Amino acid sequence: MIISESKLRQLIQRAMIHENLNIFDGYKKAEAVANATWPNDSKKADPHRHMLASAIYGQKYGKLATLGAGYGVEAAGVLKKLSQGKLATSGWAQDMANNRIGVNIGLSNPNASIKLLNRLVKDRIKAGNFYVEDGMTLHKDKKEQKK
Repeated sequence: MIISESKLRQLIQRAMIHENLNIFDGYKKAEAVANATWPNDSKKADPHRHMLASAIYGQKYGKLATLGAGYGVEAAGVLKKLSQGKLATSGWAQDMANNRIGVNIGLSNPNASIKLLNRLVKDRIKAGNFYVEDGMTLHKDKKEQKK
């Protein structure tokens, strides 16, 4: 049986309602903030979104649940592409590496507001301290290698 993405989201939502908050609110906030912070620059907006969402969820749900959900979201994206007959490319390594950074930011700042978490993530992105496609190389190190 194949479940549509919207049905999967509904099932996850029902299973993970916490304190009457929609489980996807943190992701939606992170996505909006990242896109506003780095308009037309997906190379910075994407890791920003992953880090900020993971920081928000890391504060609320902890490391294991947040990283587990991240793996699930990435797997669902690959399955969706495969079900549409598309090449199942994924930024899995990059996204999960940046999720780990975000979780650590959230856990290190358990009472921080989203505004403060965003500033911490933005500072990291500006400094090039985020992972690129291979999930092992920091952006700042990649730039140095090109010189």
